[in-house]
Amino acid sequence: ANSDKSRTRVSRWSDRTGAADAEEEDPYGEVDTPQGSARVEKLAEPDEAWNALADLDPQGGAGERNDFFAPGTFSDAGASEPIVRALGSLGYHVPSRIQALAYKRVLHGHDTLIADRTGSGKTLAYLAPLVQRVREQEEVRGVRGAPNRPVVVIIVPTAELAAQVLTSARALSRAGLPFRSAVITGDHPWRTQREALDGGLEVLVCTP
Repeated sequence: ANSDKSRTRVSRWSDRTGAADAEEEDPYGEVDTPQGSARVEKLAEPDEAWNALADLDPQGGAGERNDFFAPGTFSDAGASEPIVRALGSLGYHVPSRIQALAYKRVLHGHDTLIADRTGSGKTLAYLAPLVQRVREQEEVRGVRGAPNRPVVVIIVPTAELAAQVLTSARALSRAGLPFRSAVITGDHPWRTQREALDGGLEVLVCTP
């Protein structure tokens, strides 16, 4: 979703269900809440909590923002060294604020709602940490996409957006993070898509 002011909503499935493992140590470490925010696990209302968090200029013009880039680095946001190198080779050296806010939460497996205006880097905000998690699971647990069982399924509302997400995924793969990805939409021959799915994928992008 696009909006003039960003929002991030996060919750743990175990928090909502009262599961017994709610207190288990997260293998990806602590999630840091940026300074000046209400707890980001709650919906940050754009008029108050998010203004404090993102340093939006209340005197700026309609839709004007002074906070596109985060003050830290991709490493600070939680990116691994291979991810940092790959992003750097693609020309991404500093995360946008929405990318920095979302990174660890997506990496940890939290439910995350990301909303910002067009061009803010929302696709990379979830795709980069997902790719990092996929690669770490492969290295540590030997988890790979099996035939008809992709590790990650990304569902988007249109075929055009699906193609854009696939382009970003393949760019990361070519940048030194090899993983298999494909798209399933009504705009492509079903036989070709079926063969890709049968061959095993780490990331599947699709649309209803």
